[in-house]
Amino acid sequence: MRKRIITVFAAIILLLALPMGAFAAWPSSILSDSGVKMYSEIYLLANADTGEILLGRDTVRHTPPASLTKIATAAVVLEECSDLTQRAAVQQRDLDEISDTNSSTAGLRLGESRTLRELLACLLIPSGNDAATVLARYVGGTIPAFVEKMNAFAKSAGCTDTVFTNPHGLDELGHYSCAADILKMTRKAMEYPVFAELCALRDFKLPASGGIPERKLLNTNKLMNSGINDYYSPYATGVKTGNTDGAGQCVVGFAQHNGYSYYTVVMQGKMMNVDDDEIDENTAFVDSKALFAWAFDRLRLVRVASPLDVAAEVPLLYSKERDRMPLSPAEEIYLLVPDGVDASGLLTVPVADSIPAELKAPVAQGTPAGEAKILYANKEIASIKLVTQTDARRSSFLYAVDVIGDVAGSLPFRLVAAVLLLLIAGYVFFTFRKRRKKLTPRPVAPGVRRKDNL
Repeated sequence: MRKRIITVFAAIILLLALPMGAFAAWPSSILSDSGVKMYSEIYLLANADTGEILLGRDTVRHTPPASLTKIATAAVVLEECSDLTQRAAVQQRDLDEISDTNSSTAGLRLGESRTLRELLACLLIPSGNDAATVLARYVGGTIPAFVEKMNAFAKSAGCTDTVFTNPHGLDELGHYSCAADILKMTRKAMEYPVFAELCALRDFKLPASGGIPERKLLNTNKLMNSGINDYYSPYATGVKTGNTDGAGQCVVGFAQHNGYSYYTVVMQGKMMNVDDDEIDENTAFVDSKALFAWAFDRLRLVRVASPLDVAAEVPLLYSKERDRMPLSPAEEIYLLVPDGVDASGLLTVPVADSIPAELKAPVAQGTPAGEAKILYANKEIASIKLVTQTDARRSSFLYAVDVIGDVAGSLPFRLVAAVLLLLIAGYVFFTFRKRRKKLTPRPVAPGVRRKDNL
């Protein structure tokens, strides 16, 4: 047992430490090629350690988030309140907010006083809308003020396709999110140990308070319910469920096994008979279970790029050793790759606009020199940085020749050379003319002898 724990721990450290590249998602057809059928309209599978979406469908489509909203509600409470032993009393206005909605509650009663931790349990485990309104009023002062904090939280998590108008997730005009944003908010919320702890509980005993007896709250997340074979995923430990008419069936799942950990987000699921047993199944749970099973069974961490690989070559000037410089990945890159796909099945393609037209020695090994894409089935799944693979010393002779050539080809040099040539030509012309005059015999008058004839 101890050896197994050490092995799992080492795998987790390896996953966190290895450079993973900028991932762009596998084509969703890889699921159907593996015999996995997806029923819900929106889904994604993500690497829990990096947040990278490994595959998905319609991950940025705007859709009502139902009670997945409560992920943000809980995160804001944990951001704002360090002391979860503070108590909040249930007020009539809290209950009025959700009256006549026929929505899920934790059975909170008027005047009941609960700690913030207990209210978070009521919020996350049975998905109590009553707990959402009590927490929003207590932490925000008013529900609209609390909702503003929720939208600020979403923005801080990097969400660009999310707007909240309430803290519980009931369908409301202008209240929407998307699977990719839900993932971002979940990862940030999971940084709070209390959030992760409560989401992983299959049930929670709400203690007696003010004459109200102790009661057990059951988790709505059937991925963790071993009694429901259609939905049970043995390694699942969270996170949140939801459903409304507008949102359909929804679930955010988290599971970890043998050092690998994943998130699923499934939205716009249906109630339909998927296995011919005359009972309709919740496809959000069915699909989430299938994604986890596929990931743990099929995905492996594989090195897909190495500094020893040559991704491209560019002309190299002034070098003593070579006339082309090989470009390689800046570091070893590892990706979660389905069985049957290895580095030999991937294609590394340089990004043309990023590669320099030429390099000039001296060049140091590891000099940044562009980017490349890793393709699978003609789809980009990752991007990597390229660097020069080796050093290149400069040849003084080649450099001098090139400098002279550059100088000789420059306009100022040509002008100076033309002037010098003109001056030289003029000097030669006048010197030649002078000498010619000197050598030409002068005419002599009749009867006068030349001195050279005496």
